[in-house]
This record gives sequence, structure tokens and C-alpha cells, in this order.
Amino acid sequence: MAGRTRPIREGHSVALVMVGLPSDVTDLIADERVTFLRRARQQYIGRIEDGEVKLALRRTVEAVGKTIEPEALELAAASIGGFAYMLQLVGYFMWEEA
Repeated sequence: MAGRTRPIREGHSVALVMVGLPSDVTDLIADERVTFLRRARQQYIGRIEDGEVKLALRRTVEAVGKTIEPEALELAAASIGGFAYMLQLVGYFMWEEA
């Protein structure tokens, strides 16, 4: 519900996915006011292969009836460098330009 928050009680599982610049995430985890992040299990997702990046971008573009030039797809994948946060960022700006 908008405008309401519910406290997290013992025994409840919460999935939190943070994808961001590593220094920003580290600063957030170290913040004494955000203790649940320090207690959370961290999972390193690793680099996303360029082929997977291109497939995700192409499928997203094609899902709305648009196309993307092969050169633009290559440039986007090279710019992303396998980082999930860059996939979000480049994808966002591609969408805005389209």
C-alpha cells in the first residue's frame, strides 16, 4: 500500500537485490543505521557474458515491436562490460532515446 510500511518481523524471509556502483553499495552496507544489510547473505553475481547482454537487450527491444541495429547492439554490449548495473543504466538510456 502506498504510504504505509510494514515492519520486518523475525522468521520472515526477505529478498533484497542491490545492483549499484560497488563503492556506493559498500558505503550503504557499512552504514550503522542499516544493520539488516550487514546481516544479509551476500551473493556475488559475477560478469554477465556479452552474448547474454545482447540477447536480453534484443529481446526487450523486439518485445515492443522495435528493432535494433547490430552495430548498436555490439556497442551497447561493449559499453556494459558485463556489469548488471551497467545493463540497467545503458538499457534505460537506450529506452529513453527510442
